[in-house]
Amino acid sequence: MSIFSIKSSDQESEKFISQFHPLEVRVREGQFDSALRLFRFLVQREEILLNSKKKSRYEKPSVARRRKSSEARTRKFLSERRIKNSE
Repeated sequence: MSIFSIKSSDQESEKFISQFHPLEVRVREGQFDSALRLFRFLVQREEILLNSKKKSRYEKPSVARRRKSSEARTRKFLSERRIKNSE
């Protein structure tokens, strides 16, 4: 069993559960580096830092719409470029 395996296949339930339970990584004897790597992976997967940065300041609705529109244009451009490069 890998240390990065996800027990449940339902990611929505995992996100719901993670809202109420803190992340927990158990450190075995002499395996601090692997435990730290696992903790960083879990923090990134749960988007904890990303959400805290987004919620740290108020974003006006017009600014949020503009940002989302810009992100959508970027995603569309990158997907079209990937399709063009694969041909």
